[in-house]
Amino acid sequence: MRYGGKLTPEQFRRMLDGQQREIARHLPALPLYGLDGWAGLRLVDECGLESGVLQAIGLAHGRPKGPGPYLRVVTARVGAAHVARERRRALALARERPTAEAFDRVDAALRAEVPGAVTIVVDGVPREFARWPHDGGWIAEAVLGDHPVVVEATGVGPDAVRLIRVRDFGPYLDGRRAFLDSVAGNG
Repeated sequence: MRYGGKLTPEQFRRMLDGQQREIARHLPALPLYGLDGWAGLRLVDECGLESGVLQAIGLAHGRPKGPGPYLRVVTARVGAAHVARERRRALALARERPTAEAFDRVDAALRAEVPGAVTIVVDGVPREFARWPHDGGWIAEAVLGDHPVVVEATGVGPDAVRLIRVRDFGPYLDGRRAFLDSVAGNG
């Protein structure tokens, strides 16, 4: 097997090992939240670094673009509106060719949308989130403590979401590795 036509399986594994170590090093830097009681696949699916400084980490529940429910919780350093807007923009642009006109049209549509309110329980406490629909799901945002948190869900309603602070990152790192191995044909 050759990953991307450039890496041997051994090179691919070494690359993943390095990524895993780097991600594990950054996980404790932000308060991260997961889906309480989730027994399925859990994985780190986003780790945004800028000039070596952690900007955002996302923990996912379910297989991305898979057949079942999927929920991702991103904690970031930047404002929640920025994080949610960028994610909403990416989802909207995924359906069309990314031209300057498409960006302008999508940005205008996003500015015109007014979020609804939704309550999501976080560590046993009901919290108010702003919520927008997207194809087959929804995105919600709130500031928890000092950090913006964005929830993206497909196939699960907000009433079924109970978030808890994650302190054991092992299942998320193991899930990431298993998922990437399966996508690459190694698992």
